[in-house]
Amino acid sequence: MDFESFDELNEDERIKAVEKFIIREVGTIQQNLHYQGYEEVTFSDILKAYEIMQLKKLNEINEKLESIYRELWSRS
Repeated sequence: MDFESFDELNEDERIKAVEKFIIREVGTIQQNLHYQGYEEVTFSDILKAYEIMQLKKLNEINEKLESIYRELWSRS
């Protein structure tokens, strides 16, 4: 699906399109892990790992913002 047609979708259609993409990508990740010997990796395992990655990224952003805030506070 190209971006122009995606922009024309309503919210429900967008969500369904993204869900299909995520399921396909997680399936690809699961297959790749299986080929590398990780046969028991589940869809849920992959989503949980992704969630942890997102939380770590948010934590990094939060730490940077706190650092900037402290720097600005010390200047005032």
